[in-house]
Formats: sequence, structure tokens, C-alpha cells
Amino acid sequence: MTAIRKLCYGLWALYIAFLVYVLFLRRMDRDLPLTYLEYPSQCYNLIPGKGIYEFFTIPVKSSAYTLRFFTNYVGNLLLFLPWGILTPAAFSMQKKRFVLLTVAVILSVELAQYLSMLGSFDVEDLILNVIGAMIGFAVFRWITMRNARKQDET
Repeated sequence: MTAIRKLCYGLWALYIAFLVYVLFLRRMDRDLPLTYLEYPSQCYNLIPGKGIYEFFTIPVKSSAYTLRFFTNYVGNLLLFLPWGILTPAAFSMQKKRFVLLTVAVILSVELAQYLSMLGSFDVEDLILNVIGAMIGFAVFRWITMRNARKQDET
């Protein structure tokens, strides 16, 4: 294993620890006003674009609501961007395998958040996380192709 691969694997492990904290552990101390029977019926979104539709159709929005909306969308895009760079760098995978693994992991995270009552199942989060990971994968591909061209020139 090369030194760069070891570095990528170490960074990937740190990133996974960060994801576990952000997606699960930081919510463990919150008090939910819902019972376990009420939670499943209220904490999911299966309609892609629902959040965007609501944001643009609500006539009066507070600055806090606007900030939360943009933080949610940008945050979901950026959260899995490092996944798209570090996962193929650490484990040498092609695009098809990467996409399948990414969708499976993000779907599992969304289900685990919902079932553990530490978040909701939101199809928009799933879509934005996958898009963020694919942007990261494109960045990874660009970096590797650029480095390959530089090596060919020397």
C-alpha cells in the first residue's frame, strides 16, 4: 500500500467518524415531543422537491426559515462531497461500484436515522447527498486524470 493510499484510508476513517457524529450522535441529547408511535407518521418526506416547493410558495418567510432552508440544502450537498473524493481514493473503485455503494450507504443512513428517531427519512436528503458524492467523485476523477497527464509529460 502506497503512502498516499494509507493517507487516503486514514482520512476516510476520520471522515466516517465525522459522519457518524453529524448524522447520529449530535442528536442523541435532544428531547422529542413525539412518542415512538407518533414519530413514524410525521418524520418522513417521500416527495422529491417538496422542500423547494414549500420554500417558494410560502408567501412570508422569516430569515431563520430562509437560513435553515439554505443550510439544509447546501449542507446536504457538501456533507457527502468528501465521500466522493476519499472513498474511491482509499478503495480504488470504478464509477458503477461507487454509485451503487453510495446509494446503499445513504439509503441505509436515512433509514437508520428514521428508525432510531435521530432524524427523518427524507428523499430530498438522499438525492442531495448522492449529488454531493457524485460531485466529489468528479473532482477525484479530475485530480487523478490531471496527475496522470503530468506523469505522462515527464
